[in-house]
Amino acid sequence: MSTAASITRRAFLSITATAAVGAGLWAYGRQTPLVPVRWSGQIMGATADMTLYVTDVPFGRALIERCLAEIDRLENSFSLFRPGSELRRLNREGRLDRASADFLTVLDASTRFSQISGGAFDVTVQPLWELYSDHFTRWGKDADGPPREAVHAALARVDWQSVRTQDGNVAFARPAMGITFNSIARGFATDRVTALLRQAGLDRALVNLDNYYALGEHPDHRPWRLGVVAPKNPAQTLATIEVENQAVASASGYGTLFDRVGKFHHIFDPHSGGCAANWAGCTVIAPTATIADSLSTALLVAPKVQTARILAESGGTKAYLVDEAGGITTI
Repeated sequence: MSTAASITRRAFLSITATAAVGAGLWAYGRQTPLVPVRWSGQIMGATADMTLYVTDVPFGRALIERCLAEIDRLENSFSLFRPGSELRRLNREGRLDRASADFLTVLDASTRFSQISGGAFDVTVQPLWELYSDHFTRWGKDADGPPREAVHAALARVDWQSVRTQDGNVAFARPAMGITFNSIARGFATDRVTALLRQAGLDRALVNLDNYYALGEHPDHRPWRLGVVAPKNPAQTLATIEVENQAVASASGYGTLFDRVGKFHHIFDPHSGGCAANWAGCTVIAPTATIADSLSTALLVAPKVQTARILAESGGTKAYLVDEAGGITTI
């Protein structure tokens, strides 16, 4: 599965006529028009944006500030960059005492996805990222990748079942392990932001925190439309999907490549220690962004014969699996 805080995992979804410009958008039964309030920037190492449809612009702007504050708070738990984050402390010390409720919730969800996927989803792949990153940034690197003995040594530190929790504390059962929440944390943050918007009374918004949640229907009284683009050519749209009150996440090894030909990338197979090669990309629709985020990586790694079962047991709605030629398999 994928790792590292600064990588570009996604960008394999495009917005197709999702937001009308300006004011004057009337929702059924409303006496005042809906106005789009937009924000764009960087969160958790990825490009992000939000479009809220509100009847009061200052209220919409204040709500965006609340959402950004919540995301910042979550980064204190999940960031691989912030030295004091809970994740960094666990990776540095091998244990985390009195973990926050958010950290434990995401870790529990990760364990569930690991169990369902037979280990295809594994948050302990951070040692593999470190190995490949160090290898391919070194002068005079071997284009065939790290030596097998080095891969085997890193694999000895990869095992989701060796992360133990007890009484709110988290600890590694093996030395020098490391975890990354990059394939689930942004989805979790998206769900938190969506919950804030619902609590504030919003019923139309598009949240993109490196994965999408389409809240309600589009102000034009239709579903929100997203395009599944070709992993090798983001200018090419392969399919258009329509969603309401659902999340969409996409992942591909082409998001971050270690080599020019795409043989080595950031999505790892926790069983072999190599890079996932079953599909070029995967887009998942699910009830929550936590599910969609995790599944978009898990289905890239899992054996093809297992994808339908994993999707169903994890609660996913639909998956678009893209092969190297740009063909789509839908499950």
